[in-house]
Amino acid sequence: MIAKGVTKRDQSLFESLHGYGILSTSQLKCLHFANIDRKTALRRLSILHKRRWIDPVSHWERGEFIWRLTEKGAKHLGSDFVVQNVNRNMLGHDLTVNNVRMAFNQWNVGQSWKSGHYLKHVLAKKRDGAADGKDNIPDWICALKAPKGFYTTALEVELHLKSRTRRVDILRSYAKKDAIQFIWYVFPRERFGEALFESCEGVLLLRPKGWVCWSLLEEVLGDLPNAKMHFPSMVKAVSDVLVIDKTGADTAAVTASRLAKPQESLQMK
Repeated sequence: MIAKGVTKRDQSLFESLHGYGILSTSQLKCLHFANIDRKTALRRLSILHKRRWIDPVSHWERGEFIWRLTEKGAKHLGSDFVVQNVNRNMLGHDLTVNNVRMAFNQWNVGQSWKSGHYLKHVLAKKRDGAADGKDNIPDWICALKAPKGFYTTALEVELHLKSRTRRVDILRSYAKKDAIQFIWYVFPRERFGEALFESCEGVLLLRPKGWVCWSLLEEVLGDLPNAKMHFPSMVKAVSDVLVIDKTGADTAAVTASRLAKPQESLQMK
């Protein structure tokens, strides 16, 4: 039910903030005010803030606001998930993570998205406190559709190269999680991907062929269907690996994501 004074666009905006965790003014404008001038968009955001639906929690470049849903907004959606703390040092990463998902959404690639912000919230509730900093929480979890079914995927966007020890530890952790069937890294430079495969060659053998790949950030943001997915033994375009349906998302994803078997290789069509 839409509350009094809340438009359908407002409702959609609340759902976006809940799904992403935080969004910049520019990202909100792209998602919900694409054909509306910036002043009008800012005026509506200001009204929603005054009515305590959303909050500006930080500034970004050129004074741009970073927004989150308030407890009132979350409750309106039937949720208790609110981003409590925003690390300004991580804003560049977090906003890039949002841009990657927006690129996937443009082509209706991936369903049942869960943000790292939300996953931390769920984990903290289970532990009755804050999530452990040592926990390996991906930037996104989603279901990717391949010809043989849906694959539960951890999407990791890394702007800085982690140490070899950390890379190995993360992949070892993923190798033990049967619920996550595929790991997809997005890197700004090719040498990050090369380092991943060189340093983690032994770990990659812990699961059948084709459970880890990487792509370049520029390609993902610029033209996702033609972006290259680099596997240890081959390179394929996204459109050769995944089913891309620009006309609409597959509503069966939540159920179908359980159908793909872990031993199957996502890279093979």
